[in-house]
Amino acid sequence: MYMEFIEDDDTIEVEETYRIMAEEMLFKKVISRNKGGKISSVNIEEVITAIESTYQIKFQMLKCRLKNREVTKIKDEFIKKVIKFKSMNQEQLSELLEVSEQTISRIVNKV
Repeated sequence: MYMEFIEDDDTIEVEETYRIMAEEMLFKKVISRNKGGKISSVNIEEVITAIESTYQIKFQMLKCRLKNREVTKIKDEFIKKVIKFKSMNQEQLSELLEVSEQTISRIVNKV
């Protein structure tokens, strides 16, 4: 029981570290482009590259309909980053990932 707790706790720390690293990479790009203090848009290719390198996953895996928790978490993170950095609107993103706009909206508005 204790070992399960330790393993789960380590997994959470690693996931949090990757999330922070991905966000840092994207923020650095946004800040370098932005002189006025407003969040500017980031090219979709930059978001894809940041997600791929941070999570060591190919973008095509995010388009698959796998029932894998890790891939789902990364996909959710990708969707949130794309919308946050204004790389695409929800309609364009739904076409790119081949999912419904309702799915994108649900993920973006998840608390």
